[in-house]
Amino acid sequence: MAHSFHVRGQQSLTRQLRKLPEAAQREVIEALREGAELVQRDAVAMVPVKTGNLRKILSSPRAVRIRKGGLQVVFGITGAKAGRDGFYARFVEFGTKGYSAGQRRRSGADKGGKVKYQRMKRSVPARPARPFMRPAFFKNRLAIRERIRAAVRRALQRNQ
Repeated sequence: MAHSFHVRGQQSLTRQLRKLPEAAQREVIEALREGAELVQRDAVAMVPVKTGNLRKILSSPRAVRIRKGGLQVVFGITGAKAGRDGFYARFVEFGTKGYSAGQRRRSGADKGGKVKYQRMKRSVPARPARPFMRPAFFKNRLAIRERIRAAVRRALQRNQ
């Protein structure tokens, strides 16, 4: 459940940053990583705890990753094992819809693409959303923006 937040003008900024020397790019990547770690710290503090499994996955050093292409940092549940163990993070973040016994719900599609339904045997209560990722990001977005701006400024001054 790696969250994506897009920045307006990101493509043109990325093109400009790729023109910078490698040392300057590393400085910008480091600022991005520090920003992701700010979000990680707050998300770990805000995540609801029942077993502690989700908190453990999010606090792992592997939860913050630099993408192969560089100039992009990912924070969240990434990787096969973390995905299996923390698949329910989206249900905690966004909540779930409830079903009552006898109600039909969508259960997938067959090989021909026809939608299949299944009748619920028992009632399943709705779960309210308990967001932790979005609030962590929005709490830190100004600090992240300032870190990136400062890194770009330093990189450009060093390059001129």
